[in-house]
Amino acid sequence: MKIKQKRVKSINRVLNPLLPNTRFRVVVVTENLPEGKLIEIGFSESFRSGDSILPTAAGTVSDYNANGRYIIRRDLPKEVRYVTTIEWTWEEWDGPYSTVTRTDDRDVYRECYQRDFHQPPAAELTIIDHNGQLLVVSEELTNIQTQGERSLHIINLFLELFGECEIRHTDLQTITPPNIRKVNWALLPPGKYPWSQLQNHVTQVLVKKTPRYANPIYRRLEKLASFNPEEVYVGKGGFRSYVAYLFKAKGITVLESIMLDNATYVFDENWQKVSQMTKAQILQDNLHLERIIHTKNWSSRIDELLK
Repeated sequence: MKIKQKRVKSINRVLNPLLPNTRFRVVVVTENLPEGKLIEIGFSESFRSGDSILPTAAGTVSDYNANGRYIIRRDLPKEVRYVTTIEWTWEEWDGPYSTVTRTDDRDVYRECYQRDFHQPPAAELTIIDHNGQLLVVSEELTNIQTQGERSLHIINLFLELFGECEIRHTDLQTITPPNIRKVNWALLPPGKYPWSQLQNHVTQVLVKKTPRYANPIYRRLEKLASFNPEEVYVGKGGFRSYVAYLFKAKGITVLESIMLDNATYVFDENWQKVSQMTKAQILQDNLHLERIIHTKNWSSRIDELLK
């Protein structure tokens, strides 16, 4: 049962041919995809059966899937809220006949509508070898009313990323999924000062940010790298806005958010367990030891944590 359209509005119309309680997956055949499409959405160049990722945000559906979304509450009074930290440059008098240029970070607060945050669905895509044919498949779903919203989201996620998809049930029941190999994180080459390798990744993520917004982010990442972490991981796909610093001697991992949520998260040394979880689990289950907001006192908090 193939679907080839931009977006599906009614899940009932799509799943009408299926009997109630039928289990199914959303599927796309990789050989039908344009060259480089899998890499574009976050899979590595050496992808193989069993690889599973949270796909890169490429539109409204995949952005919601990876990052969640805010619902603006115009029915409630506005509130003053911290927005970001920018680099601010100004000139001031230095004696009666000359000026001096000063630069500092400034926290930006604005009067904003209140908003409700909807957690990301965090649907992941997995490559499966089925009778010698590589497929990209969703999690297993069930044709029941309580799963209708998630099923609709995953179908629209496939349509946004690939332009088409299939609903398979009987055929896919014969697939024995391989052991999942999570590839949401890539380990940087070892080195005492990994900032040079890390800077290229960060530049790609921040390509649309102006210097006044990007520079404070660069300084935060460079500061964390200056404490000589034993290992540094960069996120891939929907995790690409995260960088993980492992400080084995202190028994902690610092997960730095380049863009989302304006905060740094600190976890214990059990990084392998945390890195296998979805972004939704990390945010929903309150697994962090500490959460450090990106305000001007962030640097001193990091000094206290890592010195």
